Amino acid sequence: MCQITEIISTAFANEYRMRATELHKWVDPLSEDHFWRNPYSYGNSVGHLVLHLTGNLSYYIGARVAGTGYVRNRDLEFTGSFHPSKAEVLRKFDETIAMVIATIERQSEADWTLPYTAEREPEERIVTRSSCAAPCTSTTMSARSTISAASSRSTSSNPGNQITVRCKAAWRPPSQASLFCFAFSFLT
Repeated sequence: MCQITEIISTAFANEYRMRATELHKWVDPLSEDHFWRNPYSYGNSVGHLVLHLTGNLSYYIGARVAGTGYVRNRDLEFTGSFHPSKAEVLRKFDETIAMVIATIERQSEADWTLPYTAEREPEERIVTRSSCAAPCTSTTMSARSTISAASSRSTSSNPGNQITVRCKAAWRPPSQASLFCFAFSFLT
């Protein structure tokens, strides 16, 4: 495995694990009623937001990269009147995070640069570069929010190897690598 592939995979997997832990830290103490209560007339309940995160990851990573066959009904993530139990919603979220991490860990060097398409994507896009001094490819990436993973490693065959990955604000990821930034942005 190329060093940049390993670094990207590890950084993304760790970020998804950390964000899932953070979500549980804030959501686990809520009662069933508070989980589904809409705090404002214009807002969303925590339950609907967790459904949205789960739908986002299940579609963008599950259906589009892992090939799970997931079919998303995004509007129901916010408007559904049926409320599954908090435990069921969190169980599905945790299963989705596990699927995302498994998908990340299966990505090869070539997978990170595969083209990517999805429904409901606006045309706006900002692109930054991920570069690697190692003998592997540079990739173009974009995403909805900013995340950075930087690592510096030296090997006998590649002294002083430095790798920086940055994803910056935009909506349309052109590659699978940037898709993980895009989906990740919804957890931040």
